[in-house]
Amino acid sequence: MGKFKYVTEWQKGAIVFGGAHGHTVSEVSGFVGVSQRTVQRVYKQWCNRRSHETRRQNCGRKKILTERDRRRVSRLVNQNRFHTRQELLPSVNESPSQPVSERTLRRELHTMNIWSRVPRKRP
Repeated sequence: MGKFKYVTEWQKGAIVFGGAHGHTVSEVSGFVGVSQRTVQRVYKQWCNRRSHETRRQNCGRKKILTERDRRRVSRLVNQNRFHTRQELLPSVNESPSQPVSERTLRRELHTMNIWSRVPRKRP
């Protein structure tokens, strides 16, 4: 966990506006209500990248299945509900995207709230 608290987009915009219009760091920090170090960090980030947005969306492992692949899996599952995961896997891997493992397929089915693949026999 970081040592500084979250700075809102409005605060970042006010910091950049104040810095760009020649206000001192102490004036801007007093107006926005954050520390002087935060003002320095946000303004420096804006000067380097011309953006005050975080790059948090670039973090983490990318998803193997795209949204289109997820819709395709859902369509395949709804076509025949009696197929098991092992029977479903070859038809899922026919698409031109990356092949997926059985475990990944199971995880994706669970995120779609599809849990068991073989319905119970009714008397």
